[in-house]
Amino acid sequence: MPVKASFTGVISIARVSFSVKAYSMTTETDDLPLKTLHKACNNQVQMPYFCKYCNVIVPRVETTKGFEHGGGLVTLDENAIAALEPEMEKGKPRVFQVHQTVLVKDHSPAISVKKYWLVPSSPTESKPYALFRYALATSKLAAIVTFVSHGKSHLAVLHPSKEGLSLTTVYYASQTRSLEHLGLELAEVVLSKKEQDLAIHVLDGLSSPFEYEKFEDENKQRKMQVIEAVLAKKPVPVIEYHQPPHVDSLTEALEASLKMLPKKTPKAKSRAQK
Repeated sequence: MPVKASFTGVISIARVSFSVKAYSMTTETDDLPLKTLHKACNNQVQMPYFCKYCNVIVPRVETTKGFEHGGGLVTLDENAIAALEPEMEKGKPRVFQVHQTVLVKDHSPAISVKKYWLVPSSPTESKPYALFRYALATSKLAAIVTFVSHGKSHLAVLHPSKEGLSLTTVYYASQTRSLEHLGLELAEVVLSKKEQDLAIHVLDGLSSPFEYEKFEDENKQRKMQVIEAVLAKKPVPVIEYHQPPHVDSLTEALEASLKMLPKKTPKAKSRAQK
């Protein structure tokens, strides 16, 4: 049976948008996960919300959000909470906004878990570290490594860079799931030549070098704006929500997308023209 989607949303590319369901590509479920039991009756216990001040267990519906400030807690009202996540209000879809496209070789599709910087543990380790880093960089290679941490085996990739060596842990093959494993199958569709060419032109128009520093944590900025407004006892700022346009005609939406793209310096023929 197909598994339940993790979440849904809308991918928005210029004037074109379409809904998607997201399924976890990885699984970390233990074959035999340990449960916390009550010694007195050997039944599984749940973690309740407990208020030490009132000395009562609090139902989820009676909770709200707040933050620490000046040694105390500041409570956020419904308007402030709604401003933190406006796209989650009133049934609005989660939007995956496409800002640009990059060549596959410029962005690794590896299913990574966590990234680390590796540095020499002492001055005497600096030379072999530098040599290994130089050899990897010159050969344009990455090293596949395994290690054990906290009683768990890890698979990782070691990359050289201008700053140093980075370690990226990745999932084992047994921890990943294919669409077939999830019981999902994509329907076959017929794409016209015009639709194919227009789609390629739109993506080519969005293509540009990936500037990592250009992207900022907008959710964090939004949260700080709300907190500052609450502390200053000012109205919570209204956050504008980008609602993707409804698509009646895919071809018309693609043509409208092309018109709104920034003009680029003429280069070699695009893939659609070859």
